[in-house]
Amino acid sequence: MINSFFSIFLLQEKAQSWLFASEKVNAVLAVVLVIFVGFISYLFISQRKVSQLEKQMDQLENEK
Repeated sequence: MINSFFSIFLLQEKAQSWLFASEKVNAVLAVVLVIFVGFISYLFISQRKVSQLEKQMDQLENEK
């Protein structure tokens, strides 16, 4: 069990050194940032649409 933990740790260390050495971390961070901004934008737009639908429903209920 301990041996497998150390082997996983060493693999992570090798992956980190490869990622930082070849400067691929910048590309990874850029992709994560784009996905995050896209997700936040989607949530913001969805909230605005839901608010508009709620207002329309309220107006229809008040007309009756």
